[in-house]
Amino acid sequence: MSYTKTLTFKTQDLGTDATLLLIFDKASDGLYNNKFPAVWKLAMFGASGPFHFTATFSSQLSWLKPATDLGSIVGASAYTPINYNQKTTLQQGGSGVLSFTPPETGTADSVTVVNGTSNSQDVALGSLPQGAFTPVPVYYWNGLGASESTQTKFQPVLRAYITSQYREGEIVKSEIATPRILEQDLSILDDNTTWNLRFNAAMGQFSITQA
Repeated sequence: MSYTKTLTFKTQDLGTDATLLLIFDKASDGLYNNKFPAVWKLAMFGASGPFHFTATFSSQLSWLKPATDLGSIVGASAYTPINYNQKTTLQQGGSGVLSFTPPETGTADSVTVVNGTSNSQDVALGSLPQGAFTPVPVYYWNGLGASESTQTKFQPVLRAYITSQYREGEIVKSEIATPRILEQDLSILDDNTTWNLRFNAAMGQFSITQA
């Protein structure tokens, strides 16, 4: 059974302009080798007055064939919802159209994708909110060879940073250099939570605390 978590981030007279980056980049097998996190959400907050930003995460996962532009995932040419213990195969029809096979039983506690085409393919894993047109990417794999597969156990551990160096959907090729100000397992949160973003001018540091 999938779940949805909605997080609202708020500021009041923050004291400086800030860009909040949300990403699932907790250390895992293959990270920054052939598996790369994608920027999940970006939000901008002004120095004075009230600001708020709401982000909704769905635990319903999906494999997708990503469409990329200048190092960012901008859409999907094909996708299929996937659950733990399932696998799907990316295939190419006679007209060259890519599609995923219906999910079938796979490896326990993982989601698996097989490249069933004759060429190397990039694939991505995304979160698929109910009613969404396409999945929101969270991880990207490049150069999955013909007949090769990859499997992963997604951890819904959200991390937050203050940085304006990235775009939403950007494929992050190395660890983010700015300090992490939040690490939160979304699976244990209430369905709706509020978070306060603050800036300590004397220390030059940002912080996020749950309201």
